[in-house]
Amino acid sequence: MPESISSKKERYVSKYGITPQVAGILSSDRYFSELFENAKNETNAKDVANMITTDIMGLLDTREKRDSSKLNYYTNIKGRSKSGGRCKAKPRNC
Repeated sequence: MPESISSKKERYVSKYGITPQVAGILSSDRYFSELFENAKNETNAKDVANMITTDIMGLLDTREKRDSSKLNYYTNIKGRSKSGGRCKAKPRNC
């Protein structure tokens, strides 16, 4: 049986000295939990946990927002096209 989220969080806090907030984030997401388990060792666990929850998760969040804004941009451009079809010019010229 897989380890529960709450027991995993408790283990991260007690064994590795990770803050409860960071441990909660890691333990509640399967991908980031597995990433942490595979990347850490006894001496770098806190650093790895902090890097995952700040750097990697921040980068992913930024990419998602950027991709979403690109989708909105191109949707708006297509809606402004005079022919109603695809604009063949560069997006800023449609």
